[in-house]
Amino acid sequence: MKPIRPSDVSAIEVAFALASASDLYPKVLVVQFRGAQATPDDARFLEAHVTFGMTLFAPDALVLDLGALALRSGGAVRQCIRPVEPSLEEGYPLYAVVSPFNRAAAMQALPESALVHSVDAALERIRVAGPWAV
Repeated sequence: MKPIRPSDVSAIEVAFALASASDLYPKVLVVQFRGAQATPDDARFLEAHVTFGMTLFAPDALVLDLGALALRSGGAVRQCIRPVEPSLEEGYPLYAVVSPFNRAAAMQALPESALVHSVDAALERIRVAGPWAV
């Protein structure tokens, strides 16, 4: 038997944080990804970590911090949001922090109204508006 770790699959770094946006959204999960999408396995890696965070923390809203992640295409973002897709139709708040170098890729998976420049901006949008408007 050979022990394995998530880092054996992808070089992307992941961090989790919890924040509060309002009384309505007291538990917002922030999943921060850093690095570069290099292989098809990276998209599954992103999805697995979002699933893990959603299951473990059961948040009221989700912020994907992709600002320090170099994306090849929107496919990785689409796969990354699969764990919350059914909830999005019910108005679940999801925002993605993007940077100029990955904004176009993120827009292939999310509406522009879901894209922000910082975690603080995402928390403010959740506090004021709740879910993004399509």
